[in-house]
Amino acid sequence: MTTSTLTLNLSEPVTQRLLPDIEALLAPTDFSVLLNTLSGQPETTIACSQTQEACSLLAAAIITWLRLCRMCIWHDTHPVNVQALNVQSLFTLLMQPHAHLRLALC
Repeated sequence: MTTSTLTLNLSEPVTQRLLPDIEALLAPTDFSVLLNTLSGQPETTIACSQTQEACSLLAAAIITWLRLCRMCIWHDTHPVNVQALNVQSLFTLLMQPHAHLRLALC
C-alpha cells in the first residue's frame, strides 16, 4: 500500500523555527527536505508521508509555533483563517489528499 504525500512550503524564518521540531518529532523515513536557496527568497519544501501519526505531530508543532509567532498559512493558494484554526482543523487540512500548505511569518 502506498502512502500519500503532503507538501509544506516554509519561508526561511518559519524553517528556522519549525524544521528542528519536525526533525525531532518525525521518523527520518517519514519526510524529506529540499532547501531552495537559489531564489531571491529562500524556501524549504518538506514532503511528508500523510499518515495519521505524522499529520497529528505536524499539526501540534505548527499550532504551537502559530501561537508563539505571527504566522500566515495558505492551503493551496487560499489563505487559512489562523484565528479559527485549532489542532483538529489543521489535522483535517493536512489529511486532505495530497495537501499543500505554505507557511510564512506575516
